[in-house]
Amino acid sequence: MNPGKMAVYPDALEPGTQVGRWRVVESLGVGGQGAVYRVEDMDHPGDFYALKLALHARDGRTELYALGVCLYRATTGHYPFSEWLPSDLLQYAIVHQRVPVPVDVNPRVPRALSEVIVRLLAKNPRERYASGAEVHAALVDAASRALGEWDIPIFDTEEVPPEQEGDKPQRRILRPEGPRPSWTFSPLPPLPRAAREERRRHWPRRLALATAVLLAMVPMTLARRDARVNRSWVTDVHVGPASEPSTEAPLPMQNQKLAPCTAKLEVEVSGACWLRLWDRPPNCPPQTVAYGAKCLWPVPKPHPGIPTSVDAGTPEAR
Repeated sequence: MNPGKMAVYPDALEPGTQVGRWRVVESLGVGGQGAVYRVEDMDHPGDFYALKLALHARDGRTELYALGVCLYRATTGHYPFSEWLPSDLLQYAIVHQRVPVPVDVNPRVPRALSEVIVRLLAKNPRERYASGAEVHAALVDAASRALGEWDIPIFDTEEVPPEQEGDKPQRRILRPEGPRPSWTFSPLPPLPRAAREERRRHWPRRLALATAVLLAMVPMTLARRDARVNRSWVTDVHVGPASEPSTEAPLPMQNQKLAPCTAKLEVEVSGACWLRLWDRPPNCPPQTVAYGAKCLWPVPKPHPGIPTSVDAGTPEAR
């Protein structure tokens, strides 16, 4: 084996691997845009960060995604997903949720330009344009279609009175309402009558089983009373692959947000908060739970200590 020709894959770095001045501690996950690791700053030992490595940095499609974000903001006045979302929820939306179509947010955006922006923001890098030259050709083609749409100003403006007497009045852009998240949902549908009757028949047995489990846990709880509390925090809620729909309500996950839940955004199930996605079983995305006829994603607890994200580009073997 020739070490000089060894390939290093961004989504398969082992603990201890050095990337620039960063030392990999553990993997935090892999998304559509790259792999995220918990790393230690070798120049300042004891300082830890979240390091993101692009999976497709060599072909430039990551930069094309960034161009799509810029065009989206320029034509709608908003980011594809609100920067005010909790960091874990924002990351999930960027990786899994469909981008609201620009022309649906701002009807004055030419539809051909809207289609170019949507392709730039495709989740799968292979579905984006392969190069800047292809983007240029697509924009030239879009500008040649529906010429009347390009003559209308994208935004309305209003006059702003001058702050001081004698100054000229200014014009201010009026942005349209921001894009709505695609996970807006209605309450869970009621269970069928047969399922409700089945639950009623089995509740005494379940109650007895739960009591037995609680009694078995009492000795362990007493034995751990003097144990030191583990204050480590998991910044994401991890669940197994989505299974077939179940009539049993899912139980809360570790570090999942508990009720009360955010109105009109989260739904309460088993005393915990969940996001109800548009996807339906059996096509639930990873990290979700299939319940009833919907896919539920557990909302993590908010935590102020989420590490700063550092983008290091493509790693090099050392």
